[in-house]
Amino acid sequence: MKVKKYEKVVSKILLNKFTARNSDYVLYAFVLLEYGVNIDNLSTKDFLKGLNNKTYPSFEGIGRCRRKLQENHPEFRGTKWAARHAEQENVKKEINLF
Repeated sequence: MKVKKYEKVVSKILLNKFTARNSDYVLYAFVLLEYGVNIDNLSTKDFLKGLNNKTYPSFEGIGRCRRKLQENHPEFRGTKWAARHAEQENVKKEINLF
């Protein structure tokens, strides 16, 4: 499972980079840096090719890993975690309307 594959790197980032706790985009940028990807010189075309060829980690896998780690480890949660989970019941009600 991809969550386990990224767990060590994502937990290290969440522990040390507070901004990555609230944004998957920021987290993903730090993950790319951990994998040695020079994001300053990376073109969009090359980035998309790398995602397609699995040269770079899966964005969805990184996000799933973050959510699982934050579920099990409160010290990895950002400032928005409680607000997102407080909204959870409203979202469930909206989904059930369909």
